[in-house]
Amino acid sequence: MKKKAEKKEKTAERFLSSSLFVKDKNKIICGNCDLVSNILNTIDALIVVLDAKGRIVFFNRACEKVTGYNFSEVNEKYVWEFLLPPEDMEPVKKVFDDLATGKLTTKHENYWVAKNGRRRMIAWSNSALADPTGKINYIIGTGLDITEHKKAEDKISAHSEELERLNRLMIGRELKMMELKKELEEFKKISNF
Repeated sequence: MKKKAEKKEKTAERFLSSSLFVKDKNKIICGNCDLVSNILNTIDALIVVLDAKGRIVFFNRACEKVTGYNFSEVNEKYVWEFLLPPEDMEPVKKVFDDLATGKLTTKHENYWVAKNGRRRMIAWSNSALADPTGKINYIIGTGLDITEHKKAEDKISAHSEELERLNRLMIGRELKMMELKKELEEFKKISNF
């Protein structure tokens, strides 16, 4: 049993070290970029990698699908120059600056504006990739398009508010009916009905 576990561990170690990334003189070199790219492009989550200046260096198929841009159109562009609506530019730049300086700002939500002008709400989880000296080289963002989820939440909230309003009207009407009934009973007593 122990030998089997050791064999699996060594196989995984060999795969990771020889097939994916090889560390050489403080640089990480992709040993099998096609494999890594295929893995990242198979995932339904949006994956975008920015360099230390905020330029896009990786944009997976999920990003392409949501935005309508292909990687060649976005490569080396600043994400805030074309994917963000004006109201989200400064908050996103702040998140980027925080990550680039080592501050943890791991989760946030913001809109991306697709090529066709449609807005998509994205929930992001972020991390920074530093070199051995601690210098941040890349910001990695993984996102989920939560646009439809947000629309459903908004619809539920609107329905809930409408139900509360109707409930208040019904309660008010019921209270008014009770008050009128009481007045009618008093009138009957006075009128000898």
